[in-house]
Amino acid sequence: MNYIEVDFHIAVKENNRWAIDVLQDELLSIGFESFADEDKGFKGYISEKDFDKEVLAEYIEQFVGQYDDVAIVTFNTKVIEQQNWNAIWESNYPSVFFDDFCVVRPPFNEPIENVKHDIIIYPKMSFGTAHHPTTSLMIRLLRKMKNVSEKRLMDMGCGTGVLAILAKKMGFAYVEAVDNDLSAVENANENAQINDADINVVFLDNWKPQNEVFDVFLANINRNILLQNMETYCRCLKKGGVLALSGFYDSDCEILIAACNALGMRFSDKMLDNSWAILVFEKI
Repeated sequence: MNYIEVDFHIAVKENNRWAIDVLQDELLSIGFESFADEDKGFKGYISEKDFDKEVLAEYIEQFVGQYDDVAIVTFNTKVIEQQNWNAIWESNYPSVFFDDFCVVRPPFNEPIENVKHDIIIYPKMSFGTAHHPTTSLMIRLLRKMKNVSEKRLMDMGCGTGVLAILAKKMGFAYVEAVDNDLSAVENANENAQINDADINVVFLDNWKPQNEVFDVFLANINRNILLQNMETYCRCLKKGGVLALSGFYDSDCEILIAACNALGMRFSDKMLDNSWAILVFEKI
């Protein structure tokens, strides 16, 4: 099967770079299967039979109209002849190491000795292979957590389920994972089975938030979605519970901290990785 490579060149202000991630998520709905980030945008791949240039142009025009200061400068296309896509995909997913704490690896990479948590992730089209700085930041945060055997954790926007799976391997008593993409829910369930991790994966439309049920609430999404749903996230936390937010840039931190403070959350930590940020709060 031939594929179309679409080269997107995007002009966007630094504090709106989250829009690139949102665009990639939405392009999945019209048949795009994978993306490769580049300095001035990204490349997207879609099968030739599913590609319609006019539909894509209309879709981008509608997307740009939704956000201030975002402009798609141009996009170019070319045909990629049929080839061994599995071999190409495998070559782009090396294992990710967090010292001796854990390794996140695809199933075709060999297991690693002397690592506490060996996590196998088959990413398919879902976000969360630990290559992205925001996932890496969340894993670094989980590594700091102790005495978790009686705690309950939520992984909101779970993607592949990697954070939920790690949490269960760490010994959390109950782990729930939620995503708004049915393919991600399916992928997370498959990865949980591969890792023998007993987690509860839920499609967002079926999720019923309850008051003060989680000790730890992870949300690795984007700034706007976080702001829209912050009250719900905070309400789900027990007093003294930890809220960890990622999926945004350092320049977004001020507005997120203000929103959390207004909801009775106390800022406790911040970590950065290549301008991507994680914010940690305690419910008081």
